[in-house]
Amino acid sequence: MNDIYQTVVSKVRIDTDGYLLDADEWSEALAIEVANEAGIKTLSPDHWKIIHALRAHYIKGHPDMFPEVRHLCAEIGLEDLCANALFGDAVIAWRIAGLPKSGIDMSAYMPNSHLV
Repeated sequence: MNDIYQTVVSKVRIDTDGYLLDADEWSEALAIEVANEAGIKTLSPDHWKIIHALRAHYIKGHPDMFPEVRHLCAEIGLEDLCANALFGDAVIAWRIAGLPKSGIDMSAYMPNSHLV
């Protein structure tokens, strides 16, 4: 882990899996550092669309419901499985979006379930 990541993450509360405990502590600066740590060096406009759509889904009252990614992608005008194409899998997108770990088994939605 790099020093910038450690500095940014040290200012927020995270669980043992690296998820924010309080989604209100999220910032775009934190998202950039979490993305860098996950191997995503640049967040494109499409990355940001997904990040903001995930946050909107969560804020609208669905904190324990991981959205079906292909529907989320369609809602924002991107191809099915856009999160997998851009982030590797949707769990990484969820983490970058600064959302607490979902109350459901998110691994059921991911090809890389060992990352959950």
